[in-house]
Amino acid sequence: MKKNAAHSLAVSCQPTVLKLDDYKCYHNLASALVKEDKLDEAAAVYLRAIEFYANCSWLHHYLGNVLQKQGKLAEAVSAYQQAIELYPNFSWSHNNLGNALEKQGKLEEGIAAYRRAIELYPNFYLFHTNLDKALQKLSRLRVFPPKSYSKFISPFASLDNLRLAIVSTPRSGNTWLRKLLASMYDLPQIAVHTPSEIAWQSLPPKVILQIHWRDTDNFVSLLAENGFRPIVIARHPLDVLISILHFAAYEPQTARWLDGEAGSEISIINKSPLSSEFIDYAVGKRSGALLSISTAWWNRKNTWQIRYENLVDDTAEELSKLNQQLGLKPARPILDVIPLHSLASLRTTAANNHFWQGKCGNWKHLLTAAVARRIAISRQSVLNQLGYVCDADENLTEEMALATWNSLAVSAVNS
Repeated sequence: MKKNAAHSLAVSCQPTVLKLDDYKCYHNLASALVKEDKLDEAAAVYLRAIEFYANCSWLHHYLGNVLQKQGKLAEAVSAYQQAIELYPNFSWSHNNLGNALEKQGKLEEGIAAYRRAIELYPNFYLFHTNLDKALQKLSRLRVFPPKSYSKFISPFASLDNLRLAIVSTPRSGNTWLRKLLASMYDLPQIAVHTPSEIAWQSLPPKVILQIHWRDTDNFVSLLAENGFRPIVIARHPLDVLISILHFAAYEPQTARWLDGEAGSEISIINKSPLSSEFIDYAVGKRSGALLSISTAWWNRKNTWQIRYENLVDDTAEELSKLNQQLGLKPARPILDVIPLHSLASLRTTAANNHFWQGKCGNWKHLLTAAVARRIAISRQSVLNQLGYVCDADENLTEEMALATWNSLAVSAVNS
């Protein structure tokens, strides 16, 4: 309802926008576009507004926010700097400038921006949190400068012998992460369903492997003997189940996940999230087996952890953290890799709707509170181990949930 209201407000402003009467109409329109993830259009609206209201600091500030969401960090920095020049005492412009500079790797400049934000708004916890994180990151870089990382952290002497294995529950972002890391480190890619499909003796010296497999003693030994470091991704289990439900209609190979342990996804093909078939699947043995993969690896020693929600929220930050643990200089800069393998760009290349939504919390719009709780109770140990909760929308009706599902299903067919 809020999105529709915002959109209606923006549309109602459009005649005024054409008359150039008020910069707020531009902002309302751009804000509505941002809520619909139409960032290119939102940026265009702000740029148009600035042509007529060049001295309005707010327009430059919000343009910076949109550009930062797009990953256009240099342009975002310029927009925030212009906003600050016009209105130096707005703490959020300094804070957001710090965010953009930090993502560029310009930590000292980012820290200076955070400090200025705190001077202007001393009691706001978020500014202090951002400053503390940046200072910690800078401290780590000074203790372990990039050239010396491998002495302290990395088990790899160079990129030439880098072997990574992504071992997680299906539909948790495995393929996206594999493509990002393969591009960062110039790694050949292998994706298989079972360890027996891997030609262990003839693997390339450097490689990234993707497989949905538990941490059995034999498999862990094979990874260690062949110089692989495991990476596990956690995603909210209810989002995973919704994603499996959608994907099963487009990809018959789901039946090969975990070598078919405890069944397949055939019972849920073309079913809705509120159907009895999906609920039975979600609380049954098959989904339990699949969800157990990430939980099995999550707290295992010498396994790197990534949370899908963090990867979506700040891809550059999460890749930077992983790169710090590796201690190797990427073959390509992280900020160059991200736009090449964004979920939006990958979506256009997949014939099986592999990169469908890529959003976090979709389950809250598709599962009523009663259904969500029923599934969550059966998967409580998974939620606990991975650190998730079932905070369902108590106001979501069956009609609203099914309307959203049908809308998403139609968009998937037409994409």
